[in-house]
Amino acid sequence: AQVQWVMLAYLLAVTLAIVLAGRMGDLHGHRRMLAAGIALFTLASAAAALAPGLGWLIAARAAQGLGAATLMALPLSLAKDLVAKERMGAAMGLLGTMSAIGTALGPSVGGLLIGAMGWRSAFALLTVLGAGLLMLALKALPAAKDRARATRAPLALGLLHDRAVATPLAMNLLVGAVMMSTLVVGPFFLAFGLGLSEAHTGLVMATGPVAAALSGLPAGRITDRFGAQASLRAGLALE
Repeated sequence: AQVQWVMLAYLLAVTLAIVLAGRMGDLHGHRRMLAAGIALFTLASAAAALAPGLGWLIAARAAQGLGAATLMALPLSLAKDLVAKERMGAAMGLLGTMSAIGTALGPSVGGLLIGAMGWRSAFALLTVLGAGLLMLALKALPAAKDRARATRAPLALGLLHDRAVATPLAMNLLVGAVMMSTLVVGPFFLAFGLGLSEAHTGLVMATGPVAAALSGLPAGRITDRFGAQASLRAGLALE
């Protein structure tokens, strides 16, 4: 029960901060807020790697979640600033593919690292990768697009009254609930219920994200060609 908070602290922080992260990006610039989020995530990863106890680790994971909220919210806004409208579906598919690849590499590489060098090595790797990502973002993202949008944009709670927005949000809520339940409970069942090693547990957890990674780009191209509604219905039917 205590170990579950290592995951739950991260997820709760992301849930509470993701709307605020998007709003802050609108007000203060997407590039600036994305860089700040990556920096926070990197520092929190270092703190987790050096954690002297469970309480420190849980606090570091919560800070990681705050940084990760910007990584989830702002890339979509940046893509809309940088990509032509007729190629937006392909861009969204590419973002989905990259996210799925990361989700697949997390449990598989993490399982191998934990089995070979202990759990601190996973956070140490995240620290190194975060530092590299921060330098890449500062170098590659154009500063010219880093401008605040209209400060009178409606708040997220106001958007819930729009059926066109509320329906996809409700769908995302249901899908996210299933996915996160799998991520939280799945490793415990595989490790303690089936007796799998850390490496094998990570490989099993990576199978779903691998399938998602392979379908991301084709799904984006299908959306560009046939429209979002038709693609969404086809995806729901497959699921």
